[in-house]
Amino acid sequence: MSQIDLKNNTTIISNISKYVVSDIIFTCPDGFTLDLFSFDKPMLARRFNPEQYMVSLAGYEQKYAGIPTYQDISSWLTENYEQATRFGQYVGGWSDQDLFYFDISIAISGLGNALEVARTNQQLAIYHPATSGTIHISDHILQATA
Repeated sequence: MSQIDLKNNTTIISNISKYVVSDIIFTCPDGFTLDLFSFDKPMLARRFNPEQYMVSLAGYEQKYAGIPTYQDISSWLTENYEQATRFGQYVGGWSDQDLFYFDISIAISGLGNALEVARTNQQLAIYHPATSGTIHISDHILQATA
């Protein structure tokens, strides 16, 4: 699959930003993962093996007070395109009370592997697209020590 050069293609950035702001955030208010190349939401179980998990990468998370604007998403994509395409092709977003988060996500096979990558990246949770479920890292630490 060829990678899209987002930095040099303002049309692509514009289309993704409009799609995120006008459609995805409102149809998936609890959260989403977006494939940058196909614009498909891989959270649908048909797209992922049940052994795959989405993990956010430390250092690429952006927090917004409320729902981000088109300009917010466009600016974030412009700044992070290279990392998003180098580490994978997914970006994710979710809300938590009055805050909205946007980040780079990678697909990891195996729960143990995903938990380890999440710990390394100082994440509190991972996402399981096959079940649309959030798995909190602290729950697994407690289970492992019990």
